[in-house]
Amino acid sequence: NTFDIKRFIDKKGKWLVEDHPHDEFGNHIEKDGITSFMFKTNKAIDMQKFQTFVQQLPENIIRSKGIINFKGIAHKAIYQHVGRRIDVKTTDLWKKEKPRTELIFIGMQFDHKQLEQQLKMCVINGE
Repeated sequence: NTFDIKRFIDKKGKWLVEDHPHDEFGNHIEKDGITSFMFKTNKAIDMQKFQTFVQQLPENIIRSKGIINFKGIAHKAIYQHVGRRIDVKTTDLWKKEKPRTELIFIGMQFDHKQLEQQLKMCVINGE
């Protein structure tokens, strides 16, 4: 399927009103087989283990992003992944915020439980 804006506007260039309800995202994500998974933890993440994890993400995970609390790093790490491109940059200090990791993964019919188990292997326990 290709995107065609003409499907959404009338001959005068005004947006068409749809005749069916939408979810909060305004689209048909679940019907198209696209799912998402969120991972959260207040424990630190091992940077090397996380690097290995993201390098092995299945191709059906098309987008992921979030903030990461890496062990030994006083700054927030901003994580972005689109296709095969992965980027992690540090930003502000955590300051008064409690360090945490919050990640979202979006893809086509991927195994949420397996992804969760792999992410838990990156968590440093006992902190």
